[in-house]
Amino acid sequence: YSLMLFPALSCIAVGGILLLMTNMQVGNLFAAHRSTIITLYNGAFDSSSAVFLIIKVLYEQGVSLRASFFALSFCSIIHVARTFLLMPRTHIPYPLPRCYTYG
Repeated sequence: YSLMLFPALSCIAVGGILLLMTNMQVGNLFAAHRSTIITLYNGAFDSSSAVFLIIKVLYEQGVSLRASFFALSFCSIIHVARTFLLMPRTHIPYPLPRCYTYG
């Protein structure tokens, strides 16, 4: 529905950057490759234009928009659940203390 477009895009814009900032601290677990991990997270979150290009191509091949957006919603639910269930309650320190364990 067109009335839901503005609130939906506002939620996506606010929620996306918060998930990015929350998950960016995972790079602290890899001291030697910290910047690489953070760059990969940024690239994954900034690839939305490529994702919608893929959805457009799939739509032209006969996949319905409803099925495409349900698939995107499912992937987003998995990512949000992973963020809330698997990330530590406090931040991951940098540099890591010698006795720090994760998991």
